[in-house]
Amino acid sequence: MKGVWIGLVGAIGIGSLACAGVLSTPEARDNARACQAWVDHMNGLECVALTYDETEMCQGADASPADMALYFDCAREHSQCEEGKLVSDLTGCRQPAM
Repeated sequence: MKGVWIGLVGAIGIGSLACAGVLSTPEARDNARACQAWVDHMNGLECVALTYDETEMCQGADASPADMALYFDCAREHSQCEEGKLVSDLTGCRQPAM
């Protein structure tokens, strides 16, 4: 159940970023690469009981008007397992804003 909650929170976070992001040109964004790296990282954590589907999670990432690459990179860098539990401290991760 905890894994489902983590997946739901991740999906909501990605969706809200897409809606609240900064406009940029497609050439300036690297959302798909950053999203894929985040999914790979989360799938590699032993304490996450859920397997993220890269296609589902990152579908349309580069079509978003928000440049979310820095957020995904930060989320990846600040998510790890500690004592068998997922620890994600995203307070320092700046979400794109309009």
